[in-house]
Amino acid sequence: MAIAIKVENISKAYQLGLIGTGTLSRDIERWYSRLRGKEDPFLKIGEANDRSVKGTSDIVWSLKDISFDINEGDAVGIIGRNGAGKSTLLKILSRVTSPTIGNIKVKGRIASLLEVGTGFHPELTGKENIYLNGAILGMRKKEITRKFDEIVDFSGVERYIDTPVKRYSSGMYVRLAFAVATHLESDILIVDEVHKYPLWLRELKNIYDGLPEMKVIFSASSALDIYRGESDLSRRVISYSLAGLSFREYITFMGGPMLPSFTLQGLQKDHRKLSNEILAHFQPLPFFKKYLINGYLPIIAEGENEYLPKLEQVVNTIVDTDLAYIASYNAGTAVKVKKLLAVIAESVPFKPNISALARKLDIHRDSIYEYIYQLNDAKLLNILSAEGKGVSRLQKPDKIYLENTNLSYAISHTPDKVNIRETFLLNQLINLGLEVFAPPAGDFSVSGITIEVGGKSKTTKQVKEIDNYLIAADDIETGFGSKIPLWMFGFLY
Repeated sequence: MAIAIKVENISKAYQLGLIGTGTLSRDIERWYSRLRGKEDPFLKIGEANDRSVKGTSDIVWSLKDISFDINEGDAVGIIGRNGAGKSTLLKILSRVTSPTIGNIKVKGRIASLLEVGTGFHPELTGKENIYLNGAILGMRKKEITRKFDEIVDFSGVERYIDTPVKRYSSGMYVRLAFAVATHLESDILIVDEVHKYPLWLRELKNIYDGLPEMKVIFSASSALDIYRGESDLSRRVISYSLAGLSFREYITFMGGPMLPSFTLQGLQKDHRKLSNEILAHFQPLPFFKKYLINGYLPIIAEGENEYLPKLEQVVNTIVDTDLAYIASYNAGTAVKVKKLLAVIAESVPFKPNISALARKLDIHRDSIYEYIYQLNDAKLLNILSAEGKGVSRLQKPDKIYLENTNLSYAISHTPDKVNIRETFLLNQLINLGLEVFAPPAGDFSVSGITIEVGGKSKTTKQVKEIDNYLIAADDIETGFGSKIPLWMFGFLY
């Protein structure tokens, strides 16, 4: 099948403050480098983000080294946390902005819905806004007139088409914007935050069935589940999930060396050799302590002091906005869900007592189960169950963790240290795509290996009767035998 979009090693950097390098000679040097196809000499990574070192760079990276292909007829979903770079990627694909580094090759005409109702004027009628918005999207007047009745019928606002859109409900407003964009004679449709459009599942299915040649790319909250609902898209959509930064990626992102990743089996076999090779060039423990607090998302590029408040905003957006759209949360539900997250953050690895939680939060026990699994879908929690146990959303998990360690520091002032260690390891294993289970002894079971997590003095007491085990020990630079430094598990991807 022919390739419709080819993305090769794109990165996007933003410059803080004024545009330009500050001097004419440097601007000319930058221009001449680009003319010769060389890298911009003033794009230095991460210098301004380390509070212990006075930075000299005002360049921050939003995307780094992204590559993929999209074939004709594909529907592609980009799913990830707020701040992961979904909207920036779609803006680059839509040619709203250009990549700093890398190339994009597009075959066909692109229509985009990057923000709901962009180009609509509240004082104009629905009819007038169809012509205005269509022109902004690149449609000719004759083309809009020819498709006018189809657009109105698709939007379902025929009765109000001569009424100013400021009097429309939010649902009517976005339906009309969606209708205009989908009737542009384009080959590729790009939609940002698709879950904010009414009946988005049905509309995407209609586009896929009615316009099989159109390529659709959409981004959505991590809370989105395309595999459930009245219009199943599981056989139609290729889904990409943007994971947070591994510890290895964080090191590079912050201006450290570019280090290789290794497999879990390679780590088990050669961890001492691998750690010594890294330690010859780099001291990981100071970076690791920072990573656990504020290194998981690219928003660290905005500065360490801004990170946790920004992450708290991300949590609020997911609970108050994304889940409000997807799971019909109201204000009261959102407050209780945030209390549930705080309880998990402050607990020793959380073994849920559903009845006690229900009493404490004044929620029915069945609702507790539903909230836990919704938060797991939203990438705010990771759920751990025993191998062979069912996956019913009304079944009690064996353990519950926050999805990453940074959330613990954003949600609670007193996160549990044992919880932090286990949260980190589980996060890195799951992001690698491995299946992780709760074993009878030890903390995690993965790929036939039982892993026990602890501090530098952790012993084999809990797992010594098990044939294949590892100790993941914090606060050590190098290990011995079956004892591996915890930070090394951050090099798995």
